[in-house]
Amino acid sequence: MSSLLFNYLYSVPMLAVCGLGLVGVLMNWGKIGKGAIPAVLGCLLLLGSAFVGPLVRFAIGRMAIQMDGNQIGYLFTGVGVVTSVVEALGLAAILLAVFAGRGEPAPAGMAGMPGIPGQPQKPWG
Repeated sequence: MSSLLFNYLYSVPMLAVCGLGLVGVLMNWGKIGKGAIPAVLGCLLLLGSAFVGPLVRFAIGRMAIQMDGNQIGYLFTGVGVVTSVVEALGLAAILLAVFAGRGEPAPAGMAGMPGIPGQPQKPWG
């Protein structure tokens, strides 16, 4: 059991950050707007990768006794590729969430706000 926990040791930061991010998105769902769904999807993909990846690597290590070196190498490579693709999709979803809703005019309540000092004033809308 200790080797399984050791496999999760490097995933702890990802599990913590994505877990907290997921909680933050769910708590602020109404304020986030269009970016909420891709943010949740991205966090879930990253959490899944951080949770399932070490478990699969542990299982492959346990089965390694019955396999030859080439099979083990192919399995670890395949797991690494799938994990990387899932993490890339998760990060892409989070980037989509960051930029969701950009380029739209500011809400009507922002029209009366002062601009940034030293910057030319632009009318909203």
